[in-house]
Amino acid sequence: MSVASYLIFFLGLALEVLVVYRLLKGVSWRRYPFFFCYVVYLVALSIAQFGILSYIPVLYAKVYWYSEDVSMFLYFFVIWEVFRHVFSKSSVLHEIVLRGFMPGVLGIIVSLAAISWGAANYETSHSVLFASERILGFCQASLILAILLLARYYNLHLGRNLWGVAVGCGLFSSFSIVNFALIDLAPSFFPYWQLLTPFGFISMLGMWTWATWNYSPNQVVTDGTFDQSDIERWSENWSRALTVIRRVIHP
Repeated sequence: MSVASYLIFFLGLALEVLVVYRLLKGVSWRRYPFFFCYVVYLVALSIAQFGILSYIPVLYAKVYWYSEDVSMFLYFFVIWEVFRHVFSKSSVLHEIVLRGFMPGVLGIIVSLAAISWGAANYETSHSVLFASERILGFCQASLILAILLLARYYNLHLGRNLWGVAVGCGLFSSFSIVNFALIDLAPSFFPYWQLLTPFGFISMLGMWTWATWNYSPNQVVTDGTFDQSDIERWSENWSRALTVIRRVIHP
């Protein structure tokens, strides 16, 4: 490993430990259990990878790529953490968004685009792990963007904790997507482009450190926060939109 790689590793580990410390100190880990478990996993993974690289370097590449896929899967729990706090069960928005938007248009568009991109990348890389990482990264970036846009649409105030976690997730996912796209456009610059993902990861951890420094919950949202006629009108229009989409897909 180069000096830059060591600096990135130890900086990342320090930020991960700091996030865990702040969550424990502020007792926020009880309020954000999925997020807390994910960061603890990152700390354990970083230490394990460093040990393998130091003592069994021949296994490092294989362990790294498999652990990356596990990390990408667990990343969905962080997104779920953001969603369940932004659209709490005490609000009618929870059911509307969960049953309407997420499995509807977003699921169709993201799935088709991600599978198409992943298939194209598999043809060039011939690596299932590499292609699956791109697919999952694209899906996660789309989900985070959708949550933030919906929160903006409904004028929901996000507290420091969830806003920082969500924006950090978006930064990391965006850097990964841009990194993969640039590698496809100019493969010869791979050694330079591959620095984007670590930079995005460090940016995410930095945002998470700021977000978890103090406990700052979201605004409490209840059914009374919204006008019932607006909610009914939105639900009716959304049902019509899904019907049209289904007819286009299955004529």
